[in-house]
Amino acid sequence: MIKKIIYFISGAAAIILVCYIFQPQKKGVGYNTTIKYEMVNSWPDLPANIKLGNPTGIALDSSENVLIFHRADRKWPLLSTMPEKPIADKTILVIDKDNGKLIHSWGDHLFIMRMA
Repeated sequence: MIKKIIYFISGAAAIILVCYIFQPQKKGVGYNTTIKYEMVNSWPDLPANIKLGNPTGIALDSSENVLIFHRADRKWPLLSTMPEKPIADKTILVIDKDNGKLIHSWGDHLFIMRMA
């Protein structure tokens, strides 16, 4: 019985190893040859009145557009207390995945930066 278990585990490990070795790989250029990244200087292309602050959350919607939850112009105070007023700027940005333009924004006067 123990011999059968050892043979089964060895066979399963061999199959997993073979599948891992022969899986198709994406080929790119540069130091990392499996994935190719490209810098896009004008992305995101936000309107002049929106300043992208420190992002605290990034996600994708069902259309793969980028959602950013950011602090806008709010900063962590070094010596003083945390602000009590909500962030006045729009803190949720929906950005088009292809051209980087702002699709929608909201969240102004909804969030307060507080320490837990």
